[in-house]
Amino acid sequence: MIADTTYFDEEVRDEINEKLGKPYSFREILKLGAIGSSRMIVDECSSEFYDWVNRNQDLTQASIELRPKGILVVLAKSYHNLSWAIPYHFLNLVKTDFLRIHAEGHFLKLRLRKDQNKKFLIKLIQQRLKYLGGGKESL
Repeated sequence: MIADTTYFDEEVRDEINEKLGKPYSFREILKLGAIGSSRMIVDECSSEFYDWVNRNQDLTQASIELRPKGILVVLAKSYHNLSWAIPYHFLNLVKTDFLRIHAEGHFLKLRLRKDQNKKFLIKLIQQRLKYLGGGKESL
């Protein structure tokens, strides 16, 4: 699900919460640690994002939020936000010098600096394995 989340829309929020689960509570965040990534620059994207990413010359940045049943990728550009809700069972990640996120025929290629988001990505993979029935022993 891809939606413009620049302005609050209760229907969009409810749809995201249904797909990914409600955001973690304060207590759960203290237990898990950080549930959000630092911002990364979008280098490439699939056609579904292309017009939004290339509508002006400003850089498009992306951040990732962990949810109980998936991740929420938020693209930020010129005070506008576009959110991509990805359930764990559709999520594919490829990390090289870049982070490629693939799901349901869409993709984003995000630029990483050296060890940027390393701990967060490990946590994301662990949460995904836990949700899909694996465990830490699967790593």
